[in-house]
Amino acid sequence: MEFELSQEPPRVESEPPASLSRTIVVKQLKKLKWILSSHPWSTAFLRYVRFTQLHSLQWSGYLIVERDKEPLISFFSKLPSTLQNLEFFDFREFYSRRMLKLILTNIPPISLLSFADCPYLPVLTGAMTIIGRLINAFPGSDTIHDQTAGNMEGPRVLASLDTIKVSGGYVDKMCSSAMIEMLEALHEMNRSQTPFKLIFSGILGENLFVAESRRRIKVLVDSGFDLEVWWDSERMDWSLANGAAEVADT
Repeated sequence: MEFELSQEPPRVESEPPASLSRTIVVKQLKKLKWILSSHPWSTAFLRYVRFTQLHSLQWSGYLIVERDKEPLISFFSKLPSTLQNLEFFDFREFYSRRMLKLILTNIPPISLLSFADCPYLPVLTGAMTIIGRLINAFPGSDTIHDQTAGNMEGPRVLASLDTIKVSGGYVDKMCSSAMIEMLEALHEMNRSQTPFKLIFSGILGENLFVAESRRRIKVLVDSGFDLEVWWDSERMDWSLANGAAEVADT
């Protein structure tokens, strides 16, 4: 069963009814597409609606984090273990990165994270500065501090993630640096032998794979990190001795 919540409810009643003050469990829904708004109904939905079989969530829109932080955390921290795919689409707001951090540090384990047509670059870059890091490394701060070095232990952000898809949008050298640091953090986790995949399509902007990025990726691959990078349906090859990436024969 699929459901799309993409419009605000009718304005006949501006506030949710008093009866919507307890948990509502949706048992059969497997795919939800939600364009969030600042309407009181959206906050009520976050606070009270729960799922048992949700497999895929597509998310857009925004909230004022300072005001709606608690219901946002409540919703994402209580998503079921059946959830495998999370997609952010059409993220445009400046403060969406702060909301993104709250989501990624509270969501249960997933295997696929996607960004579709997110033109505001700090959304993608911000996610990459969070993934693989210690969850308690940046409590309540707007600035992400990478504390993955050394022997620090504890739960990591999206430790079970094995695929990131990026379609549309824009990248630059800052995104390239964030991507490499994310991959290095994931490698430090001593992941299983499941390949980690980065899939890019329809991207605008600067080349992510500058010489320094290629060199650092080759170091990771040579040290045992099972990595696949796909660019517009072509797989990149990091096996060359000089670290230059080429399109592999497929």
